[in-house]
Amino acid sequence: MVCADFRVMDEKMAEKIKVLAISYAFAPWLAPRSTQLQRILNYLSSQNFDITVLHKNVKDLNVPLDHGLLDLTSPNIKTISIKENRNILCKMLKIFLSALPRIPDNTQYWVLNAYWKIRRQFQNFDVILTFSTPISDHLVGLLIKRKRKNIPWIAFFSDPYLENPYLKLNIIERKINKRLEKLILVNADAVIFVNKFTRDKTMRNYSTELRAKTYVIPHAFNEKLYPEPHGSNKKLIIRYLGDFYGSRTPETFCMALRLVAEKIPDLGKKLKVEFYGVSNTNLLRPFIIRNGVEDIVENKGLVGHVKSLALMRSADVLLVIDAPGKENLFLSSKIIEYLGARCPIFMVTPMSGPTSEIAEEIGCKTLEFYDVQEIADQIVTLLNKKEQGTLTVNIPEHVYNRYRVETVAEKYSDLIVKMCNNFNKKISG
Repeated sequence: MVCADFRVMDEKMAEKIKVLAISYAFAPWLAPRSTQLQRILNYLSSQNFDITVLHKNVKDLNVPLDHGLLDLTSPNIKTISIKENRNILCKMLKIFLSALPRIPDNTQYWVLNAYWKIRRQFQNFDVILTFSTPISDHLVGLLIKRKRKNIPWIAFFSDPYLENPYLKLNIIERKINKRLEKLILVNADAVIFVNKFTRDKTMRNYSTELRAKTYVIPHAFNEKLYPEPHGSNKKLIIRYLGDFYGSRTPETFCMALRLVAEKIPDLGKKLKVEFYGVSNTNLLRPFIIRNGVEDIVENKGLVGHVKSLALMRSADVLLVIDAPGKENLFLSSKIIEYLGARCPIFMVTPMSGPTSEIAEEIGCKTLEFYDVQEIADQIVTLLNKKEQGTLTVNIPEHVYNRYRVETVAEKYSDLIVKMCNNFNKKISG
């Protein structure tokens, strides 16, 4: 199959590049992977790309849904929803695989269903894109690549695989996953990482030849989805939008709030901290009660995607809390959406990593997870700035523009065209 390079052809004459995007999560599933992929594919579909998304049927899952995401999805994007095969043999296979939840993750059964669904349609696409997490998405790409070597395959890693600090593996699991990671990196024609820290950590164990086919393309925000700014809040409103898990908790932030409350009478009249997220309901309450900050902290639960962007825009300060450690390999998509809101950001994150790098670029102070007193001091500073009317943020335009969806999606566009052109040369040669 010949991929048309639309950059050098007359627009009316150019064939659309047919892209198969494979992602376990997609609209209306309310998940970072869904929203990030949606905005990139929306942009590509407005250009010279014919997009099809292969994704998991949400009716098989107990996940948060936001049907407003369907309204945001371009009508030009075609979708193939994968339902579980419920015959007896498949049920038995699923039970067997469920005993291997970390090889590579607990969605391995989806690999077989997805591959079986798309196996007769490979020849209809010019390029395959797979998006993790979950890592199992890449195994679908690997099976396709093994069958059709003349179709370029691009694999995107939002999070690290084997170097993921949350992935606790035994010796056998680590050995198998190491083999799977290598198979993905070797067989993919291009590998995208969301930040240079994850790429460096992952590729340190591989050859310079493999590293040469890796790229760094970050998350993106769509500035058109944010509402216009409104008037000032009476209280200082600090908002956190996202989930907590593992060692990423609001524990030390709540401890810092207690220290501030001990110094400032009636703090609840001056400050409100709001947490939004699906997993925060039961996790937050013990920290709130233990530190006696019930009149300051409020758990607001889950909200839809567009609503979350509006909440970012109307906050005085947006809060980041990362897990403690010497280095943070993750770049949360929420941080990029925070940038799009053009709001001051309060960052509790390790001193090394993509988040602290962004903090330095926008002149934002970075605080360590266990620096309770420093976190408390920063809260007081923000309260004073609010009272004085000097609470502002100045995000450099080159930083802001770097994460706009138009900028990020163009990087995908360039890479897809490059891969297709490379394969044209191989085919013609």
